[in-house]
Amino acid sequence: MAVLKNRLTVVGSIYFVAANEQPESVDTGFSRDLASEEQPYRRRLKATEEWQRLDCGWIKEASQVFIANEEGKGLQVNPTDEEREDIARRIIEVSFCEDGEGPNDTFISSVWLVSPGESMRGLPSRVDRLCVRCQHGTARFTLYIVPR
Repeated sequence: MAVLKNRLTVVGSIYFVAANEQPESVDTGFSRDLASEEQPYRRRLKATEEWQRLDCGWIKEASQVFIANEEGKGLQVNPTDEEREDIARRIIEVSFCEDGEGPNDTFISSVWLVSPGESMRGLPSRVDRLCVRCQHGTARFTLYIVPR
């Protein structure tokens, strides 16, 4: 009898539409078995202007990390031009950080940007080293981590 394993499946497409031309697309789907029987970790969090370690809950090794910037979604009224500008500046930065030798030293490597209403996903080499911050004010985001 075959042993069933937890499985990660990703399905998606990226489209680019040039003015007056046909759209181009790239499919991004894949699937793979997981070693862990742990459940995924999902949280709604807030990023501030200060770098903070990403709360990964019980996940020590990730198979996939998904971050969705929720700013600008689910608005009850049409925002003013000023409110739209404010929302547009709430870009989330995601990076690897490492503790230094000083009491609060943090070294940041290259940064990924997640604009309001957009998302990113990836397979980090060290989920415990992921840090986030918001470029302006605070930004609500959804974090979904699938264990390895």
